[in-house]
Amino acid sequence: MKAGLPNEDAPGVYDALPFLIANTKQVMGLEELPEEPFINTAGLNVVVLGGGDTAMDCVRTALRHGASTVTALIVWMS
Repeated sequence: MKAGLPNEDAPGVYDALPFLIANTKQVMGLEELPEEPFINTAGLNVVVLGGGDTAMDCVRTALRHGASTVTALIVWMS
């Protein structure tokens, strides 16, 4: 899902579901697909936009794969 933010199509910016699917496939030893490449977060500083279940799955996955830091940016709207 796109948020309409500047640079959301820049290199290093990924959608949640392809990230989660590719990481699960990598852990299970399944084939990597071009539309769902494995994104190695080891040693990276990761920022996750969103605060729902999928965002928290991305946070945990990045940490599990060795990210140096993971920051979740959550905007609460009333």
